[in-house]
Amino acid sequence: MAGEGLPQISGEKTYSNKSGAIGSVVGQFFGQMGAFFGCFFGIKGPDGQWPHAWWSFCFFGNATVGALSQAHTTTAKIVRSPEKMTLLNLWGGTVLTIPISEICSIRCRRSCGCNWFVVETTDKFYEERRASAGCCKCVVGKNVWITCAEQDAFKQDHGLTETGEIIGNPKA
Repeated sequence: MAGEGLPQISGEKTYSNKSGAIGSVVGQFFGQMGAFFGCFFGIKGPDGQWPHAWWSFCFFGNATVGALSQAHTTTAKIVRSPEKMTLLNLWGGTVLTIPISEICSIRCRRSCGCNWFVVETTDKFYEERRASAGCCKCVVGKNVWITCAEQDAFKQDHGLTETGEIIGNPKA
């Protein structure tokens, strides 16, 4: 049975990633704003008139929408209860709820200079998520990558060793 290797917990445990989520949103916004600043302040009209590139405000809109989308989908808090693991965004909305019984394993990985926890879900949960994704099936993965500021506490509470060895039941 999946989830059987995860340590039991009593009550709820919360792990924050608020500063990382805010940093991600701010980075998304200013990354997109480069095109706005470059075009709006860098393009002059035929007789040197400035500002000429009013159309560059589309990049400002793109930066705003991109940042709001990032805030909606980035995990700012992980709440683990005995029955489930819930990933919450910056507004407290649910990004994803994973029943503990649907977790095959949790691993520690390093990518892009950051430490991540990779939660591998069962094939059943993966297929259920794909079915509910409609035309966006290709963006649903079997593995869910999450991070938090309290990484040592997360490792301890989930039975991960210092090296981040696999836990749970990877054959489920």
